[in-house]
Amino acid sequence: MDELTPSVLTLGVVHEVIRNLLRERISIRDFATVLETLIDHAPGTKDPEALTEYVRQRLCRTLCGQYQNEASKISTISLGPGLEQEIANSIHTTGNKSILALEPNYAQKIIDAIAETMKKTYSSSSNTVLLTSSAVRNHIRKLIENAIPYLPVLSYKEIAPGIQIESLGVVNLAEGGELNK
Repeated sequence: MDELTPSVLTLGVVHEVIRNLLRERISIRDFATVLETLIDHAPGTKDPEALTEYVRQRLCRTLCGQYQNEASKISTISLGPGLEQEIANSIHTTGNKSILALEPNYAQKIIDAIAETMKKTYSSSSNTVLLTSSAVRNHIRKLIENAIPYLPVLSYKEIAPGIQIESLGVVNLAEGGELNK
């Protein structure tokens, strides 16, 4: 672990990555993997958000284990392709940070649509996750964290090989931002 020095990655960045993981209730028991991932990706980025995503992908077995049911399946809802593309198009990068720039009313409609889809699927599974692309995962999590804090958000890259996905619903908004039923 001598490779992780302040010139490669500061303690503050490592601390921020750990905080990000714990905020999403991800176990850091496999701390060696966390550090190895940081060492592997530190030459390319110092951004704690990006590094957190790399660590999450490396911990995919642990993540999937948290959300699998007794049949070894993960129950999911996902964003419709059009909605996910709209969200991806609303991500703007400034310097080394990216932000989701959605009109507040539209953002609220997305949150409401996700919550409505969750309500419809709750009888099927109380352990549902929202599955998105890795490009929008963190932004979606931040968007819904206050309104739907109990809903984990995983990216497709965080699904370990061999894990079965059970789709319970798709979140779509019709033209004009209304929930598509």
